[in-house]
Amino acid sequence: MKRFILVIIHCLLLLTQSNAQVTDVPTNVLAAVLLKVVDFELNIREAERFTIYVMEAPEVAEELHQKIGLKAGKAILKDVQSGSGFPEEIPTILYVGNDQILEKALAYSRQNKVLTVVGNRALVKAGASLGFGVGQEGKTIIYLSLSNSVKEGKEWNPAILRIAKVVH
Repeated sequence: MKRFILVIIHCLLLLTQSNAQVTDVPTNVLAAVLLKVVDFELNIREAERFTIYVMEAPEVAEELHQKIGLKAGKAILKDVQSGSGFPEEIPTILYVGNDQILEKALAYSRQNKVLTVVGNRALVKAGASLGFGVGQEGKTIIYLSLSNSVKEGKEWNPAILRIAKVVH
C-alpha cells in the first residue's frame, strides 16, 4: 500500500511539474517563431502575401509589426493590425491575446477560414489551431491542433509534426 501511495504521489508531481513548466513565450520569440511556423501552412506559404490581426495583445502586435516585409515561404507579411474588436478586412492570421474572447474569435476564424494563434497551450486545447509555450530549459514549444486547423481550412506540411506537439 505504501508503495502504491508513493507511485501516485510521484505521478502527481510529474503532472504538476510538466504543467508548471509551460508558460507564455516572450513576445520577441513568439513573433520570430510564428513566422517560421507559418511557413509550414501550405495555403499561406504559397500566397503572395499574408496579414495578421492581433486582438487584445498590443505588445505582440508591436513585435509582429517589426516583421512586416519578411517572408513565410513565397508569401510576404504585408500588414499587422491590432485592436479589441474584429477587423473590417479579413486577415490571414488572427492572434488572440485574451482567453475571454476566444470563443467569439474561434467562430470568426472558422467562418472566415483564418488561422487562430495564441500564446499558450491551454487555449489550443480550448479550440485555437496554433499556440506556443516555454518548456524545460527555456525551449519554445509549438502546439498544433490538426482538428482545429481543419475547421479553419488550413493544411500543414507533414514536416511540422517533427517540431510541433499535437494537441487533441
